[in-house]
Amino acid sequence: MKRRERTIETVKCPYPDCPRTSDLDRDLLERVTTIPVLKEASARGAFVAPLLRFPIEFYHYCEEHRKERFGYRDIYDALAYLIVVSDPAYSKGLAVSWRSLRQAGLDGLDLSEVRKRIKRWRP
Repeated sequence: MKRRERTIETVKCPYPDCPRTSDLDRDLLERVTTIPVLKEASARGAFVAPLLRFPIEFYHYCEEHRKERFGYRDIYDALAYLIVVSDPAYSKGLAVSWRSLRQAGLDGLDLSEVRKRIKRWRP
C-alpha cells in the first residue's frame, strides 16, 4: 500500500446558502471509502467492506452540516464511532479495530485524531 499522503483541498459547503468551507483530505477519503477491511464478523461469516459508506456530499459539507445531516463532524468522528461500537460490550457484530484502520492505510496522526474523538462516543 502506498504511503499516506495528506492531499488537502478546501471545498465550499454545498448546503444551500452556506458560506462555510472545509478541508477535504483526498488521500484519507480514498482510504476510508475504497480499501476493504474486515467490517463485521457473524455466524454467516466475515463481511469485508470499506470503512465508511457515506454519500460524497458528507465529505464536502462543513462540520455543522455533516453533523446535522449524518450525525458525525468528520471522518475521524465517524471512525471513532465505529471503534466504540465494535467493542464486544456493544455486541453489534462490528469488527472494526485499530488494526482495521491501519490496514486501510491510516497513519499515527490519523489514529491520534480518532483517539481524541472516541470520548464523544463512549457512554
